[in-house]
Amino acid sequence: MAGLRFDYNRFYNYYTDPRNVVQDVSQRVKYYHNNSGQYQILHNRHTGDTYITVGGTKYYITADPSKRDILFTLPTNIPGQTGQWSFHYHFGVGMLPKCRNKTIVPPGKKNIPYQAIYFHKTIQDPINRTKFHKNCYFKTDELIDDAIDLLSVHCLESSKDQMANRPVLVRDIDVIQEIIRRPFYGPRYGGGHRRTKKSRRAVHRTRRQRPV
Repeated sequence: MAGLRFDYNRFYNYYTDPRNVVQDVSQRVKYYHNNSGQYQILHNRHTGDTYITVGGTKYYITADPSKRDILFTLPTNIPGQTGQWSFHYHFGVGMLPKCRNKTIVPPGKKNIPYQAIYFHKTIQDPINRTKFHKNCYFKTDELIDDAIDLLSVHCLESSKDQMANRPVLVRDIDVIQEIIRRPFYGPRYGGGHRRTKKSRRAVHRTRRQRPV
């Protein structure tokens, strides 16, 4: 299938390039980490000191050069709790121990290690003193063409599943799509000129007219 595909190196390099982000004072946020019995340990740290704007909202960027992971943090107020909390999107590359998605893995090859983009949203839960993830690990060369909806992306960690079946991610899809596509298309929501998105009809017409 023709179309633009994800490239993690380009994605990571774009968001760690000072020309593509805005410098700012980092924000202090709380988060849970490291299992310790029934509960997790509460930490308090600063976000990165750069951000992007999507839909008028700042998402602070924290990159780990050793792992080449990158976080987009939205400092969030939780009713009844003090301070701001780290709700964030996490991207990285790694081996998924088992790829269970039947639409991706060839017959007879499921449940084998598979290199993937591991993507999740982290949500802090101070009432229960923990956090939880909403995952959707996807292919390293996933189709991200601007004419398609990324809700159709297949999540590799489960059988016959798509991002569309993750309600938390569905609610955030405009932000997720913008973060994933911006390094390839330029800004759409905030931070620059609005890019032009081709309609499905226009894309189909262009492909039909393309010489063979």
